Amino acid sequence: MPNRYVDDSTWFAAGVMATLLYTYVTNRIGRFTISLGRKAHKLNLTLAQPVIGSDCKLEPRVVSPSRPDVTRFFLIVSLNNTGDLAATKLKGNCAITCSESTHNRTLPIFLDTLGNIPYQLEPQEFGGNAITQAIRSGQVWINVDIDLEFFGFDDKAPEKYRAHYEYSHQHHNMIRK
Repeated sequence: MPNRYVDDSTWFAAGVMATLLYTYVTNRIGRFTISLGRKAHKLNLTLAQPVIGSDCKLEPRVVSPSRPDVTRFFLIVSLNNTGDLAATKLKGNCAITCSESTHNRTLPIFLDTLGNIPYQLEPQEFGGNAITQAIRSGQVWINVDIDLEFFGFDDKAPEKYRAHYEYSHQHHNMIRK
């Protein structure tokens, strides 16, 4: 009759094998967890960047409530940040050029921060009957160039944002090019 009892050396070997198996499985799980953490950290750094954007519209407005028949065109430029990190120390300008050179102007932009709430520049009026008729008839060109420098995650190297808009006679509004 065979011996049903296992001797001490067999138990010792089984314990060593179980410990090695446990160590191997734990090591593999740990490496997998660390690799997921690294990917999540890279994703967080990507999300923790400011993503600057802009919008530019040309819209007619009634200038005086007492004269609702008189409308003028206003250029509305707004800056936005869709990133998770606020942009800081924004500086630059918004250059407006028009075929009617009397309406050319450059607007300085200086902001401490730009978070997730859009910032609208002062609306710029294209005043006068001549420019209003020229815009309505499509006989004018208007360009808007936005140039900005700002700081994001890295406070040492500024990032740049540039946008160019042109007036489209077909759409009767500003189109980003």
